[in-house]
Amino acid sequence: MTWLDKLERRFGFLGIPGLIRIVIGFTALVYVLVYLNRGFESLLTLDPALILRGQVWRLVTYIFIPQTFSPLWVLLALWFLWFVGEGLERACPTDALFRRRDDWHDRRGILFRQ
Repeated sequence: MTWLDKLERRFGFLGIPGLIRIVIGFTALVYVLVYLNRGFESLLTLDPALILRGQVWRLVTYIFIPQTFSPLWVLLALWFLWFVGEGLERACPTDALFRRRDDWHDRRGILFRQ
């Protein structure tokens, strides 16, 4: 049993199928909310002083703030995130341990030249 098999057995339950779609959905939602109310962005930014005061949601929510608020660039960024994320999920599925074990081992052998 290789170290990758051991990691997969130990931490396989942490994989979230379709995670990239969730991230894209929340990013789109944050974009719409910030577009409607500019002050909403200040509630989500990563501010260490406010985190120490108890606003721990900022540790996660800053991920969903778009880098730009131009509608065209947000659409392109979300499309690129979906394109790359879906490709990665197809290459390294999160539920490989439970369903496609043999197929995953075949692909891993090709990727890592075993």
